[in-house]
Amino acid sequence: MIDGARSAMHAYHAFTGTADRMTAGMLTTPAGGRAATAPLAGTRAAAVGGSG
Repeated sequence: MIDGARSAMHAYHAFTGTADRMTAGMLTTPAGGRAATAPLAGTRAAAVGGSG
């Protein structure tokens, strides 16, 4: 599943010339998602998600 998602994202961003870099940074685990969003704790992060 992860490989398929990475491949689809790579194809989508191919026109930018930075698809390799963009897909290399994809979060692929719940722990990775938590680690990436932890610095937002206590901020108005809801605005980032479009709900605030």
